[in-house]
Amino acid sequence: MTAAVMEAVEANGDYALVEREKLLAVLQELSLGSSELAAESTGLRIGRIVGARLMLFGACQAVASQMRVDLRLVEVETGKVIQTAQKTTSAGDLPRMMQVAAEAARELLQHQ
Repeated sequence: MTAAVMEAVEANGDYALVEREKLLAVLQELSLGSSELAAESTGLRIGRIVGARLMLFGACQAVASQMRVDLRLVEVETGKVIQTAQKTTSAGDLPRMMQVAAEAARELLQHQ
């Protein structure tokens, strides 16, 4: 589902994605442990270091037969959530889940 979100962001054309390798180099330089990586504040700190203006955070949650995708676009400098998107679909249909993740990303970026 991450790939579906990334493809939707790239297709928008207004945002440049930071490559994972660049983030890994920053993480190694900061010597962050895995528990620290889970904190949103750590992500924002990393965003500042790599020169990002915005960061996209997301989560998926499956409950019973439903799957929910939540996305947040956060301003790196202030930590302010500037836009959110949330979509829900059936948990058993992987192609539909991918489609819903991409829809959530497109919705998130439409308001920018």
